[in-house]
Amino acid sequence: MAAQDDAFAGLASRQLILASGFALLVGLLGAASFLAARATSRELAVARLQADFVSAVSHEFRSPLSSICQIAELLNEDRLPSDEQRRRSFAILGQESARLRRLVEGLLDFARMEAGVERYRLEPSLREKWCGPWSRSSRPSLPRAATKSAFDLARAAGGRRGPRGARPRRVEPA
Repeated sequence: MAAQDDAFAGLASRQLILASGFALLVGLLGAASFLAARATSRELAVARLQADFVSAVSHEFRSPLSSICQIAELLNEDRLPSDEQRRRSFAILGQESARLRRLVEGLLDFARMEAGVERYRLEPSLREKWCGPWSRSSRPSLPRAATKSAFDLARAAGGRRGPRGARPRRVEPA
């Protein structure tokens, strides 16, 4: 009878080890599934953001390009009857090409910032300086989006414009 009890005890301990191993395996599979689902959802969110960014950028580029093409076509086909209309068309061409250049520069600045080539830092804007104590005392009660506009994105090196036309007022290492 003692041998039989020892056999049952050995069997019970093996079953406990197998059950513990199975529970550990299920737990590991669950954790791996959770991490995979989380990584996938993050990748989908990044893909959505990229698609939205491309859509917004293409729309912003399309507007000045269509104006430039339309005016160039009118000028090329000599369909503008007066010199005044031609002068106005050339002025619009200059404005739209400058707008397109700013868009391209902003996009390139953004790409350099993302690549880590350019370093940016937040710097108080003139609005922050004008509002002074009011803006500092009320900032905690304002939503984050409202206080975000009180800062300009300034490039830490050089005097060139950063994204959205921000100009650094003080150049300091970031």
